[in-house]
Amino acid sequence: MTEAPALDYAFNLDVLIAPALEIGVVGGATKRMIRIVGECVRGPRLSGVVLSGGAAWRTISADGIAHIHARYMVQTGDGTVIEVDNPGIRRGPQAIIERLAMGDDVEPALY
Repeated sequence: MTEAPALDYAFNLDVLIAPALEIGVVGGATKRMIRIVGECVRGPRLSGVVLSGGAAWRTISADGIAHIHARYMVQTGDGTVIEVDNPGIRRGPQAIIERLAMGDDVEPALY
């Protein structure tokens, strides 16, 4: 069995987002796009700003699983621009997913 790699804390992202754009149901899945409008990156390994212009696209399939794909850019303190491409999946109990859909704050460990 392969041993898990050691991880070191690098930074936190604080991201401001615009209201979601509800695209609707396409091919049986519910689609939404959320624009990323900026904010900051802080940490011992990286600091800078999150640039406006990125977005996160979310597709929720009929089984309730959300496929999320966020793409945005970070500009470091020395001017370097880093492209960030974050794919992900969110799933959980139906009641928790419904609370998330209503905009409730839900403990991440529940989904």
